[in-house]
Amino acid sequence: MNNTTVNYSNTDTETPNRQHLHHTFKVERRGAETSKKAAVLELDLNLKELQALTDNDTHQIEELLQKIAERLHHRLRDNDVILPLSEDKFMILLENLKSLSNADAVSQDLIEILKNPFNLSKKQQVEIGTSISISFYSE
Repeated sequence: MNNTTVNYSNTDTETPNRQHLHHTFKVERRGAETSKKAAVLELDLNLKELQALTDNDTHQIEELLQKIAERLHHRLRDNDVILPLSEDKFMILLENLKSLSNADAVSQDLIEILKNPFNLSKKQQVEIGTSISISFYSE
C-alpha cells in the first residue's frame, strides 16, 4: 500500500504549486474534449524596485508576492488556478469560460488592479507593471 501524499499548495503565497497546475491541466485537457473553453494567462511583472528589495530584505519580496497573490485571488473565481512561477511571473488557468473573450476582460482587470502601489510593512510603497500573454484552448 502506498501512503504517498502530494502537497498541492505553496504555503508562502497560499496558491497552488506546479504539481497542482499539472494535475489541473490534465483534467482540463480531458474537459476540452467536451468543448469547455479555457485560457492560460502568463503574467510578467515588471518589478522595477525588485533589486532594491532584494538588497534590503528578502522578507519584503515574500510580502510583495503575497500581496500580489491576494489581489489576484480577489479578482478571480474560486475555480481559477494561480501559480507563481518565479519572483516576476505568475500563471493563471481560467477554466469553464463562457466565451474566450472573457479571458481578455480578466487580463485587462488584472492589469488595472496591479497598477495600484503595494504598501509593504516597512512603510515602503512598491509599484509594478504587468504584461499578460494569453493562450486559449478548446472551442
